[in-house]
Amino acid sequence: MVVAGQFLAGASDILVSGAGVQATITGMIRPLTPRETNDLRIQIDELLARRAVVTKDFRALEQFRSFQKAKTLPKDQSSEDEMIQELKRKYAKATWTADDERRLAELRRKLATAIRRPATPAISELVIAQVSIAPTAPPGRRELRLATATGVSNPLPFHVGRLPEYSEAASKQIAEQRSAVAGTATVRSPERKPPAEVALPTVINGQILPGEVDSFRFKARKGQRLVAAVQARDLIPYIADAVPGWFQATLALYDSQGKELAYADDFRFHPDPVLYCEIPADGQYVLEIKDAIYRGREDFVYRITLGETAWVTDIFPLGGPAGKPTTVELAGWNLPVRQWTVNPSDLLPGIHTLWLDRKDFPAPIPVSFAVDSLPECLEKEPNNQPGQAQQVPVSQIINGRINSADDCDVFCFEGKAGQTIVVEVCARRLFSPLDSLVKLTDAQGRLLGSNDDAEDPGAGWLTHYADS
Repeated sequence: MVVAGQFLAGASDILVSGAGVQATITGMIRPLTPRETNDLRIQIDELLARRAVVTKDFRALEQFRSFQKAKTLPKDQSSEDEMIQELKRKYAKATWTADDERRLAELRRKLATAIRRPATPAISELVIAQVSIAPTAPPGRRELRLATATGVSNPLPFHVGRLPEYSEAASKQIAEQRSAVAGTATVRSPERKPPAEVALPTVINGQILPGEVDSFRFKARKGQRLVAAVQARDLIPYIADAVPGWFQATLALYDSQGKELAYADDFRFHPDPVLYCEIPADGQYVLEIKDAIYRGREDFVYRITLGETAWVTDIFPLGGPAGKPTTVELAGWNLPVRQWTVNPSDLLPGIHTLWLDRKDFPAPIPVSFAVDSLPECLEKEPNNQPGQAQQVPVSQIINGRINSADDCDVFCFEGKAGQTIVVEVCARRLFSPLDSLVKLTDAQGRLLGSNDDAEDPGAGWLTHYADS
């Protein structure tokens, strides 16, 4: 595993929340300071000089920085350059071994691959780690942090799942990151890599560099209900120097003839795409992922859950009373159950992320659920017209849904002169696709107030405040 960041010098440990996951730091790559670069050159100079004296071959020095003024030694050695004479005196009793040769090669390699002017300082330092996950580790989302000399870092998500996983080779990733961070790989070759072979079901881990398209070939059977769900913005919500400020992934599914069968660049209002397709025939298929406008960087990372796996698209109701179990209806693809009982006994009022989990789920599925302390009721149809308005008391939470494009839910309540009434819709903040509009009228139908979008600074992930 590679962890990229800034100010990671002295990283001593990797902390992963939950049980069953252990990580050990095995190396680090970071930009060299000017002083460190100069020290490397001095060490190489000294080794080259010692080797030249021992082997009596000073020609190699002519091509190196510190000895460009040294003359080639004449055959009769009747006149020697003053610098070479000094080197002979300094290393008169020196030796040269195979270990010295290896050290010289290593220092030269380190200097040649050193990152001197990182293109993106925020991810210029790389910590290399080995991660071990116990078979008994509970699946789900964890938090990963680095312990450094200056404190503990901010968290990034780390996911543990049940499915087999495919990842791009770590050595290849590190090599690409070295050159990309150093600014030497900003332009990718126009030639695409051949598709990697994977077997369903699987989770694919990768990253997108500039201009890159990753593709994966797999076998599928006719009638399989294939789901490809991407986690990209979900892993790194905001990326500096990127417009939009996240990896905008797109997915495309092709058959063996190259015909596009399905495409997705989002899931409703969420930037991470989810693709669903019923396989038309037995055969080979290719899934492609790229950035919408072919951007890329080493922190454009993704996970794709690919297979005939469960995916929840909706739940109803979106919330329930604190301290009481609530049975919710599930809608989605490849679901083994259609109902779930939520027991928020230990949850305070507010919006929470709950994890629906079964052994036949690829991993726990997150759903947003509102817990409240007010009385609750369900919307009752028909209530599309004022004459059909559903009577509700004040200080009540109504759980409803807009079932069709022409659906409109109307409710009536008794108010008193001077009474302040607050009507708040919570839908988009619970990941419903609804873009609500609320109108308040009196008994004669006169409009008293309306609202379309209400800004909520607390909903930091949302770019459209659609709740009224």
